[in-house]
Amino acid sequence: MYNNRITVKGNLTRDPVFKEIGESKRNLAEMRIAVTDKVGKDKEETLFIDVDAWGYNAEYAQGCNLKKGDKVIVEGRLRSREWTDQNDTKRTSYSISPVSLHKTVKPNSGGYNRPKPTAPSNSEGQTPVVAGDIPF
Repeated sequence: MYNNRITVKGNLTRDPVFKEIGESKRNLAEMRIAVTDKVGKDKEETLFIDVDAWGYNAEYAQGCNLKKGDKVIVEGRLRSREWTDQNDTKRTSYSISPVSLHKTVKPNSGGYNRPKPTAPSNSEGQTPVVAGDIPF
C-alpha cells in the first residue's frame, strides 16, 4: 500500500531541462506542469507543479521529445522542499517524483490510420468489373 501517491494530468508550461547529475551522470528531467480543475460552475483553478524525473523517466521524456504545451500524466510521490528566501521568509514548494510519466496523444478521428484500399485498374485506367460486383 502506498500512502504518498499522486496522479495528475496537465500541460507542460515550458520545455523540460535535461541534466546529468553527479559522477555517475544520473539523468534528470526538470519540468513544470499546469493542472486545471473546475471548482464551480464557471470557475477554474490552476496549480503549477514541478516534476523531477530521474533515470528511465528522464530518458523517456527526452526520447519522446516532450515540449511546452504537451499533455502528460504523472504518477508518483509528492515531495516538499523548505527554504528561507532573501527576505528571511520561510517558503515551501511541492514537486512530484514520478514513478511513471506518459505523454498523452489525441487519437485520429478514425482510430487506426490505415491506408484506403485501391481497386486494380487495367491498362486504360479503368477499374474492371469483377463477377458479382455491382459498379455503383
